[in-house]
Amino acid sequence: SFLPLLSEKKKWSDRYKIISSPLFASYLFVKIDYHQDSIRILQEPNSVQFVHYSGKPATIEDETIEMI
Repeated sequence: SFLPLLSEKKKWSDRYKIISSPLFASYLFVKIDYHQDSIRILQEPNSVQFVHYSGKPATIEDETIEMI
């Protein structure tokens, strides 16, 4: 799994603090065999669905993930 994080400087009333939050809110990237592992992944708490494009699971090339 891959969860890219964005570090942001947030101000509290008395100080600043660095907070890490997901770069893409509500998305987690997984590298799986979709036909074999999709049911198991969707049974995880808070999992809702996979992103689909043209009726098929959306895929992202490894090079694109590396750039992120």
